[in-house]
Amino acid sequence: GIEMEAELRHAELIVKQLGLEEAKPLSNPCADEVERPDDDVELNAEYTTQCKSIVARANYMAADRPDIQFAVKTLATAMAKPTYADWQKLKRLGRYIKGKPRLVIKYNWQTSTNKVTANSDSDWAGNKKTRKSTSGGVIRIGDHFIKSWSKNQSVVALSSAEAELYGIIKTASEALGVMSILWDWNLKFDCNLMADASAALGIIGRTGLGKMRHIDTSYLWLQQDCIKQKIKMNKVLGTENPADMGTKGLSGEQIDKFVRMLHMEHRAGRSELAPDLNNICLLYTSP
Repeated sequence: GIEMEAELRHAELIVKQLGLEEAKPLSNPCADEVERPDDDVELNAEYTTQCKSIVARANYMAADRPDIQFAVKTLATAMAKPTYADWQKLKRLGRYIKGKPRLVIKYNWQTSTNKVTANSDSDWAGNKKTRKSTSGGVIRIGDHFIKSWSKNQSVVALSSAEAELYGIIKTASEALGVMSILWDWNLKFDCNLMADASAALGIIGRTGLGKMRHIDTSYLWLQQDCIKQKIKMNKVLGTENPADMGTKGLSGEQIDKFVRMLHMEHRAGRSELAPDLNNICLLYTSP
C-alpha cells in the first residue's frame, strides 16, 4: 500500500522553539483544566509572537494528525490574546509531540468499495468561557482515512441533543462534499453517517422540529436527504467512534485506540525516506 505522514521537521521545530528537547514526553496533548491565579495574565509581546508562530505551525501539521486537532483548535481559538494558561497548554502539546513526533497514515490496498463512512461527535458546552460546543468528524472511503476536523460550533447549543445535531449536520455537509467530488469522477458512492447520539438521530429521523422550535429550520435539510436515501444514519457506540478525538481531550490509551482504528501508527525517530528540509533543494535541483 501507501504510507503518508506530516513532515517531521515541523514536530522537531515545535519542540525546539518551546525548549523541550530534554523534557519528559506526555501520553496525551490535553489535560483537565486546573485554574491558577495567573491563568488570565496575557503574554508579553515577545511570547505572544512566539506563541502565534508555534500554534500556526501546529495548525498546519494538524491537517494530517487527527490526534492533535482538538488541542490545536483550542490553542488557535486564543491566538488573538494568548494568556499564561494558553502557553502552558502549548507546552503540553509540545511534550506530547516530542514523545510521538510521527503519525503515519497507512493506505493498504483494499478491495473495490462504494461506501463513504462519516463519523460524527460533539462535546456539549465544552468551552468554559463561551459555552460553545465542539464538533468532531472523520471521513473514510472503505478503510482509507480521507479527512477529519475539530471545530467550534457557531451557535450556543442549549442541550446535548442540539449540539450533536449541529455536529451531525457539519459531518453530513463534509461527506456530501466528498461524494460530490467522487460523482465528478463518475464514481457513485453511498454514505453511511455514524453517530453515538440517539436523541439527535431521532430529530433527524422525524419530519419537522417537534418541540425544538428554537432550532433554525435551515438545519432541517438533512431530514429530506435522509428520506431521499442520500445519507443513511447509523448508531455507533461512543467508545467506538473515532470522531471523539476531535471533541475533547482523551487519555493516551483512547487516542492510540482510535489511531489504530483509522489505520494509523505512531512512530518515533526520523524516517529514512524523509530527507532533512535543509537538503531538499539539492534533491530537486541536481541534474
